Amino acid sequence: MEKKLAKLLFISAYNSTYVKTDLSILEKSFKVRTLIISNWKKNLGKISEIYKGVLWADISYIWFADFVALLVIFFSKLLKKKTVVVIAGYELTKIPEFKYGGQLTLISRMKIKYVLKNADRILTVSDFSKNEIGKFVDLRKVRMIHLGEGLDCEDVKNKKENLVVTVGKAQRNPRNIMKLKGLDTFVKAAKQIPEAEFVIIGEYDNETYNYLREGSSNIIFTGNLSKEQTLKWFRKAKVYCHLSYRESFGLALLEAMNCGCIPFVTSNGALPEVVGDTGYYVRYGDVEDTVKAINKALKSKNNEQARERAEEMFPLQKREEELNKIMKEIL
Repeated sequence: MEKKLAKLLFISAYNSTYVKTDLSILEKSFKVRTLIISNWKKNLGKISEIYKGVLWADISYIWFADFVALLVIFFSKLLKKKTVVVIAGYELTKIPEFKYGGQLTLISRMKIKYVLKNADRILTVSDFSKNEIGKFVDLRKVRMIHLGEGLDCEDVKNKKENLVVTVGKAQRNPRNIMKLKGLDTFVKAAKQIPEAEFVIIGEYDNETYNYLREGSSNIIFTGNLSKEQTLKWFRKAKVYCHLSYRESFGLALLEAMNCGCIPFVTSNGALPEVVGDTGYYVRYGDVEDTVKAINKALKSKNNEQARERAEEMFPLQKREEELNKIMKEIL
């Protein structure tokens, strides 16, 4: 007789790559019902759907500690159901100069505090984020599982071009994401290295595009790309830059390392946790150091070290095994 699968409600505000990866993992072991609710204020009708989903499920798995997570946990406690919440990092952040972070307003702080206190298990994606969570809740119910990547990049060692790539939104409003992600530093550095091409992958608005392109002809803006299109750039690029003010992991960084890019990052957040000793580090916003380090990376012949670290330290199979183990413990 076939074993009956436990029922799981899977909820997220975004259908990001890492969210879809977790969904595909959990679908192997659970009967899953999925809800993607990107803007709850415009989807108030979904509240009844959330309640019905919690009622149907044995356990709920929620990405991000937002208002929807609060509702799921409230209904779950009412119905004596289990909950797992994945904290990405934004929820724990407070950066007033960028108007960024879940800790900026009292209402948001109260919402996140409720989610952290009442979830049965909290998952996070880096030791950096786990330490941040420890400021808010008892770490005994927190588990850290790194994001993983199962890319099978062909040998690209001899196919690399004089290309420097980064991923990030080139937008200044409403939260100045461009500056938060260090794209202004990336562009200023590009202007001093005309012999290389620089690529920005991600959404952009016309105002920011014109601002960043001014005085530079060696910068390519691709706009939003599919994962496969992004990987094509990673396979060609020699260097990947991640110049963020703060980062809780950096999945694009891991993908680029897997494709043989030499990583070049700030020493902020969880970026050193991903890169280790396989790349180059600079201070956030330091253009001159950035130029020097990019030139060193472009001349480097060693792109296998980062690739080996990505494959050995962050395999997707490891996340799958640990996630399934934790879910079994809760049930």
